[in-house]
Amino acid sequence: MKNERMSALWLQISKTALETDYQSAYELALSQADDIYLLRLIIQTGPVISKGLTDMVAKKVLNRLNRINRGGIFYDLQLQWLDDSRKTELFRNLGQNDQNEYLDTLYQMANPN
Repeated sequence: MKNERMSALWLQISKTALETDYQSAYELALSQADDIYLLRLIIQTGPVISKGLTDMVAKKVLNRLNRINRGGIFYDLQLQWLDDSRKTELFRNLGQNDQNEYLDTLYQMANPN
């Protein structure tokens, strides 16, 4: 039942965005405690501040996105997955280009400047 509610909510957010009512879509996504709705919406719409978001909503999106990034969750997730791939020898069996790309991404995430 919870998954059905989540799916229905996401469908509502996505439909609103597809109708180019970005303001309402982002307000709805921001009203949820779970950041997954906001992240999915950001991926779906791309940057839309110039397409009708109020300054207040745009600031909330930027603030929440910054908080997500500062939390380092994506860095930690990728590091955990790569470490697990190393344990199973998968990482060693990847091509050199793939290995370099993953390690370069981790380096850039750890050293943004």
